Amino acid sequence: MIDKDGRSFEVIPGIIRNLIVRKQLIRAVTFICNFKQIDMFPLEKVVDYQIAGLRAVIQCIEDHSLESQYSPIDIMREIEGLGELKENPNLVLSLLSNVENHEQKKGRKQSSRVGMPISHTYQLRKRA
Repeated sequence: MIDKDGRSFEVIPGIIRNLIVRKQLIRAVTFICNFKQIDMFPLEKVVDYQIAGLRAVIQCIEDHSLESQYSPIDIMREIEGLGELKENPNLVLSLLSNVENHEQKKGRKQSSRVGMPISHTYQLRKRA
């Protein structure tokens, strides 16, 4: 399948898989939604993948007694927020819009948080 600009949509699933493997989940979800690949890549699975990664981080913090340096509370809040996304997938589309706008602004204006993504949970709570 070729779009009007001559690009092939057949490569999109491979791009999405690579983004997921590289843990670039926001971009992966953007591709999934923009190219209507939800049947092939259910958003719930992507959220589950992120939750599993965050739980592994908490476990690592606990295993190495790093709680004084890295509070697992923020990570637990992030997991809760992702659980909310999983329960209400419609939030994903509005969240994507907010994240994309933030990334565009970040690209134009350098800040002290360069490379630090905004917490999904924070954005959900901010909108509520």
